[in-house]
Amino acid sequence: MSIASSVRTTVRGLLNSLGKTAYLYSYSSATVTTNEEGDETIVWATPTTIIGVSSSNYKYRKLAEKMGIESNPDARVFIIRDDVTIDRKDKLVIGTDTYEVVEIKNLDPIETGIIIAKRLELKKKVGY
Repeated sequence: MSIASSVRTTVRGLLNSLGKTAYLYSYSSATVTTNEEGDETIVWATPTTIIGVSSSNYKYRKLAEKMGIESNPDARVFIIRDDVTIDRKDKLVIGTDTYEVVEIKNLDPIETGIIIAKRLELKKKVGY
């Protein structure tokens, strides 16, 4: 097993133990209609249950501080497993909060081409 694969296995274990459940709704599977004014109405399909670690997680914030990652209280970051299929504009429900996925970054810190996790940047949405 390569070092990158070993790191990915460790990260998956950390996400499973530190993470919380979230519900992922795929925008590409949703029914979207637009009225005459250009307003969209979205009917979401059945969600997929995923696990991830949020930037609001205390242990994550402490780890991020040690790694020198700056904290922005207005931004929500969610780290998920590398094998989750997700795209921009997807809807993510974490607890009682609803978010739109605005950016996805594959984490490959060893630069081997083996993705160890995905970093999502989320924007809070009301009525999404």
